Amino acid sequence: MHTRSASNRQLPLQLHCPFETVENYGLETENLKTLSHKLNASAKNLQNFITGRRRSGHYDGRATRKLPNDFLTSVVDLIAAAKSLLAWLDRSPFAAVADYSVTRNNVIQLCLELTTIVQQDCSVYETENKILHVCKTLSGVCDHIISLSSDPMVSQAAHLEVVQLANIKSTEGLGMYIKQHMIGCM
Repeated sequence: MHTRSASNRQLPLQLHCPFETVENYGLETENLKTLSHKLNASAKNLQNFITGRRRSGHYDGRATRKLPNDFLTSVVDLIAAAKSLLAWLDRSPFAAVADYSVTRNNVIQLCLELTTIVQQDCSVYETENKILHVCKTLSGVCDHIISLSSDPMVSQAAHLEVVQLANIKSTEGLGMYIKQHMIGCM
């Protein structure tokens, strides 16, 4: 959410629009644990996709350099799952906890590594080996988050309340600072 100098009538209108679609973001149904499970499933699906391709009789990964479209789609799905998890890790109270900050940085680094790998000019076999390593590491990160599931902070869904502001003079301001929850992350 971008904020700029606006009158008191414009600000509530700008704030109201994102809150109308809160259900589209899954804030009330998802939590850090479910998002970790989704990312873990995406990483394991990509691993299974690679091993399944290698077991097929038509595998030519050492001879070709072009990644198949369904392979790239699986990579995009994994990154989308990671972005959802990162959106939660960027929020309070997780952003203030050192262990979650380290986890967040690891996930970002692994996703950057993944996007770099798929753009490298090497054989499909070499690319797949690198991606398998990233997927295994991501699964380990997810398993770590899931192991913390006894912490209510991890398994609790978010709660959002809409507050109506009335009778605020434009010279008084709101007395609060509004910050974008995800700054430049992917």
